[in-house]
Amino acid sequence: MTPVAHTGHPRPSRHATLIRRLRVTPAAWALPLSIIALTPKAHGAEILVKFSEASGITAQLWSVDSPSDLSALHLAAGARTSIPLARQAPQGDDTFRAHGLDRISLIRTADGVSQADAVRAYVQSGLVEYAVPNHAYRTSLAGMTGTDSLEAQQWGLAKIRARTGWAVERGSRDVIVAIVDTGVDYLHPDLAANVWVNAAEDLNGNRRFDPWPVSDGGDLNGVDDDGNGFVDDVIGWDFADAPELPGTGDWLNRDNDPMDEGPSSHGTHVAGIACAVADNGIGVAGVAPGCRVMALRAGFGPLGYLQEDDVSSAIVYAAQNGASVINMSWGDVVVSPVIKDVLAYAHARGCV
Repeated sequence: MTPVAHTGHPRPSRHATLIRRLRVTPAAWALPLSIIALTPKAHGAEILVKFSEASGITAQLWSVDSPSDLSALHLAAGARTSIPLARQAPQGDDTFRAHGLDRISLIRTADGVSQADAVRAYVQSGLVEYAVPNHAYRTSLAGMTGTDSLEAQQWGLAKIRARTGWAVERGSRDVIVAIVDTGVDYLHPDLAANVWVNAAEDLNGNRRFDPWPVSDGGDLNGVDDDGNGFVDDVIGWDFADAPELPGTGDWLNRDNDPMDEGPSSHGTHVAGIACAVADNGIGVAGVAPGCRVMALRAGFGPLGYLQEDDVSSAIVYAAQNGASVINMSWGDVVVSPVIKDVLAYAHARGCV
């Protein structure tokens, strides 16, 4: 048996790269500023802010070129842009505001303004619940050197007696497992049949993602057909946008193509462990081969970085678009109040 891995097929061309979005978050944190400022791997001049409920302020688009009634606050903190962390909730979703997600923003500072200074300014304003650096997590703290050779032996399935369990339940097509990671190789022969498809955006109706224009028989029409705030999100979304971090391939802009670009194909491995097709004569078997995978790309190579704002946005997307399970095979020793908020929201919507 061989592990699920990137096949090396030609990468589909991108016909619908979307304009990247800015985000804003005003808030105050309980930990000392020295801890906030010295948090490891807090790359670039980006911070996440959650405005306090008492302030009456919600996250909104802002830039130095588009003044508003919040300009004085942002300029005093040395901000350059502010963008809501997540798009607004679907109609009737009271849990979105109940957990304060409408008050979280991504702040990008002007040149020469440090994270520590920006955090301090927002905290001292008295208008925020917390303000923290936009932390970068890793899929592997030891670096991205390849796949564990034990995966090929599938010892884990034997250990949990998966075959015995499958006699009772192999998983339901109604159970969607969101993989928040470096993307998913949705063309992989051991995964393609188990990739979740957003039916309203699958314009040619073939239950797969064809990233070329409708006029050529594909799925892309540049329209948000299901009204969820994401254009042409046929199988998920690519939330990775971290120009201040070292990366390769597609890591600068958010778009509708969540392909796993490697080099380790970490997200594809994770998706295969969870939901690879079983008993098809190739590759491996997933623990729940009857379930479907929602591809949410929030990380990128070559070092496997995932920024806090990107994974948080991906979690919100999963919760709002039908995911039952959210898998996050990455981490750090840093405690994130932002991720805590979005996970509470996802749990309130029934995700585990």
